[in-house]
Amino acid sequence: MDLEVAIEHVTYAEMAAAFEKVTGHPAQYVDIDLETYWNSPDLKGIADHPAGYNADTDDKSTMSFRDNFTGFWNVWKHGIITRTYALLDEIHPPIGSGAPRSGSFGRTSWGVSSAREASGRGCSRKTG
Repeated sequence: MDLEVAIEHVTYAEMAAAFEKVTGHPAQYVDIDLETYWNSPDLKGIADHPAGYNADTDDKSTMSFRDNFTGFWNVWKHGIITRTYALLDEIHPPIGSGAPRSGSFGRTSWGVSSAREASGRGCSRKTG
């Protein structure tokens, strides 16, 4: 069995709403294009630097921050990663209820994916 663990997929808008609910600070999801994101003052200087510590820039497999995080943002934005939540709930039922987990803010999915496979337009970040 190739078990991929997760708790719940949460959209960026749900994440911003959860942040606001928990902290009381206003938050919103702002969907910006990757060109704008990578050209922002905070990221422009590092976008094309190697993503790995002590990475060999002569190695063709070395990824830049831009390549790596473009894939990361798109994996989550476009729902590329999926999990079998019914099986995960059977293995580890929700605490105290015995019922399947449901609703927003309760699950967070962690996974590894090829950033190169997930490249393309789209980016997100929360502000507020």
